[in-house]
Amino acid sequence: MQSRHLPLTELVTLVYLGALVLALSLVGCRSESPSETETPRIAQGARAVQAPTPPATSIAVPAFEIVTTPVEEAPRVVTFEEAEAAYRTGDFSQATSLFASYVDTRPENPFGHYMLGLSSQKAGQFEQAERSLRRALELDSTHVRSWQNLARVFLDTGRPDEAFQALESGRSLDPESGVTYRLLGRTLHQQGNPGEAADAYREAILIDDRDAWAMNNLALVLMQDGRYLHAAQTLAQATVVRPTQALFLNNLGMALEQAGEFASARDAYARAVEAKADYERAEGNLARLEATDLINMEPVMVEELAARFLEELESWRDEHVARELGEEAASSIADVANIQ
Repeated sequence: MQSRHLPLTELVTLVYLGALVLALSLVGCRSESPSETETPRIAQGARAVQAPTPPATSIAVPAFEIVTTPVEEAPRVVTFEEAEAAYRTGDFSQATSLFASYVDTRPENPFGHYMLGLSSQKAGQFEQAERSLRRALELDSTHVRSWQNLARVFLDTGRPDEAFQALESGRSLDPESGVTYRLLGRTLHQQGNPGEAADAYREAILIDDRDAWAMNNLALVLMQDGRYLHAAQTLAQATVVRPTQALFLNNLGMALEQAGEFASARDAYARAVEAKADYERAEGNLARLEATDLINMEPVMVEELAARFLEELESWRDEHVARELGEEAASSIADVANIQ
């Protein structure tokens, strides 16, 4: 029997119909599975079967780190009184820090820079002291104490020529300042002029006869010149003015010891040790004298030595007055000559 070949279009039609029948049969099978597409029907009166609850799943919540930006506090304003209180108690490092904060907020106040310089100088911070005092003088060149303390910085750093110039500036503003003359004495002594230094110290004492530091400094010049008893008289008056200043008492003991007044020297060293605990230099001097028989001598009275100094002071005043009268007379003669 001869086989008949179907035309291509008929063949395609048959294949399409076969695929369609297969697809319908698969859809019917899936619709019979209620577990995938429908909720199962519950027969009336039958025990309800509850669909199993899917296990609860714990969802991990990520931990967030909360970063807070710190609130910047406003800088604390330092008052002048607060900084000055630290200076008065002798805490010069703290005073330097506080006055530095003070001038940051009040840069145009010359006295703030002056106190910063003074605190720094006493704390041993000489570069800071010089900068601050120079700034104070830039703001107020008439402030004599700024010139004086700038000179102190120069002296502490071994610059007597610069100290002299600073003191001359201060003296031109206040020629009657005893402090300026005392510092001028230190400057001249450091420059190698002890005689002129002694004259400057005497001038300081004439201006202020209770300037115990000028007396102490004058006595050191006298001791270097070998005038020990004269130095002891000067130091005796310094200890009358400042009876608890251990440095003056120890120096008095040294002058008396060199003058041969060993019992009085022993007493001066003992007073120095009493005035200042752990004063090793005075303790050593006292121990050295107590190890000898020299202290059995009759001591001289410190008050008697001080009285001799006061007598000498009066002679200085007389000389000072005579010198001033001589200068005035010379000036008058010059005026007459100019008139003629």
